Amino acid sequence: MKTDVIIVGMQGGFPDPPDSADVWAVNMGYKIQEGITRMYVMDTYAFNDRALDDMVTSGGRFTISNKQFIEELDALGVPVVGSAAHPAIKMSERYPIEDITEFFGIVYFTSTIAYMMADAIYKGYEHIWIDRIMTYPQSADYFQQKPCMDYWLGQAMARGVKVSISEDSYIGRAFPFDTCAYSYVTVRGNGPVRHEISNVLNKHMEDQFQFSPTDEMPADLYKYDRVERYSSAKVAPRFKTYSKETISV
Repeated sequence: MKTDVIIVGMQGGFPDPPDSADVWAVNMGYKIQEGITRMYVMDTYAFNDRALDDMVTSGGRFTISNKQFIEELDALGVPVVGSAAHPAIKMSERYPIEDITEFFGIVYFTSTIAYMMADAIYKGYEHIWIDRIMTYPQSADYFQQKPCMDYWLGQAMARGVKVSISEDSYIGRAFPFDTCAYSYVTVRGNGPVRHEISNVLNKHMEDQFQFSPTDEMPADLYKYDRVERYSSAKVAPRFKTYSKETISV
């Protein structure tokens, strides 16, 4: 096994990957990156449940038929990882979701990149490169995915994995309107954007969102989640109320 893994997105290829590195790409990253050793296609709409003549778009850059997408993935001759193995892709693999979640003790994946980062840590790579991912934090796709990517960055670093991130990425950084050094850096002029984001979120917090498990969803997936969550109502009785008169020094 190689010591390094380079995770590339859809914003541009990583030039001259070192011999010590595997190269993992997402969706149609094979169109812009050479030397790919592993592909990840976790989007359920990408090929698992689409008709062959449907059109698939990736990264806002490439649009091809689902049939062509499957054929091109198969022709790569490298493992293609998805939520389920695809019968038309010879080297298609099912993502080891049970192994990953049992190992880390949490079910927290809001993007394909998060799955890739977790898999890279799980497989034991010593050095993870993240190339040109999360470069547009204002994107409708990426905005809600950033906290999860930051979490897996923390998982990697806490386990002693070296992480190199392209300078245009916002993974491990604050949003452009905020600072990474709260209390030590004063930010002025960001009130309007923060209030606007808050207003939009508040407006939709009561919406009726629909979450439908796919056929690939393991029925007992959440049994591996070891994060304990409790009701604040159960905690409150532990704290006694007091007055100034009851305090002794």
